Amino acid sequence: MLRIAPEAWIDNLLKKIKDREENPPEEPDEPEPELNDPEDPESGFKERPPKPDWLPPLERQVFTKLQSGDAPSDSEIGQMIKEMVESSEA
Repeated sequence: MLRIAPEAWIDNLLKKIKDREENPPEEPDEPEPELNDPEDPESGFKERPPKPDWLPPLERQVFTKLQSGDAPSDSEIGQMIKEMVESSEA
């Protein structure tokens, strides 16, 4: 039996985050930062592209709200339930 409730979705999200914190993936060594202009050391360094977010957008939105003490919106709860119903576990 599958429990279809926002609390179950949030529990799974928190378990996923805890597992990632306890077992982080191996990350390749980052190269040394490059200067914008190699001939001008004062030009500053090139910005590194941001690392891709490992959480899907809905999970990131909900987690951010939970961290700030807010609750998911009705729309987000609807998306959670839809994901659970469509998942292979349902």
